[in-house]
Amino acid sequence: MSIKSVDSQLQDLMQASRSKPLVVYAGASWCSPCKAMRPLVLIKAEAAHDCELVELDLSDYEQGFDSQYIRSLPAFLRIEQGEILQSLNGMLTSQQLTSLFSGEAEKSAQQAEEQLNQQYLMIRGQIENQQLDQAQTSYQQLPAELKYHPRLQRLKSWCDLIIEAKAKLGDQTGRDDFTASLQAFAAGDTDSGLQQFPLQTLQTDTARELFIHAINSIEDSEQAALWRKYL
Repeated sequence: MSIKSVDSQLQDLMQASRSKPLVVYAGASWCSPCKAMRPLVLIKAEAAHDCELVELDLSDYEQGFDSQYIRSLPAFLRIEQGEILQSLNGMLTSQQLTSLFSGEAEKSAQQAEEQLNQQYLMIRGQIENQQLDQAQTSYQQLPAELKYHPRLQRLKSWCDLIIEAKAKLGDQTGRDDFTASLQAFAAGDTDSGLQQFPLQTLQTDTARELFIHAINSIEDSEQAALWRKYL
């Protein structure tokens, strides 16, 4: 039995992956699902031309399951350029294995992240330039998987906050307790608006709704949690 830990072995493989992508298949001699998956894994590995298969048997390691990288068996890790880019566990389908060896799943994830960043930057820029109608239109045209992403949801809340603050500034009838806060919100300065917010008014629906829009637009989750305590 080797005294080397699984994680030490995986770290060595991360270094080796700088020259060629690796797929690590981790199993154990006592694991029935691992034995069932192995023939299909070998077939997929043979068909892969740009990726090398490395098999690990956790039965060979003294520390066994004591790993920060492997949660359950069988485990599959795709390693490239010194990093674990994909980690899957359990019985995989033939299509999942094909994607794992080809890197297609990782490419799709990267493309989705790039699309998210592009849309985020575009809509954020529109809001910063006070192009609020365009920002609303851009948001409504997003596909569902992006529209409900937390980063874009925060942008929507920010846009709604600015629009609502502008409307309330135009509708004020002598009350000035919100003025400084509304002016900051309308200018897109959420932090300043919250700092000046009249917290004693949070019992009213109008103030509470505005306050919630402001909190939901904050990107720093810890900061948002601190403000949320006042609700």
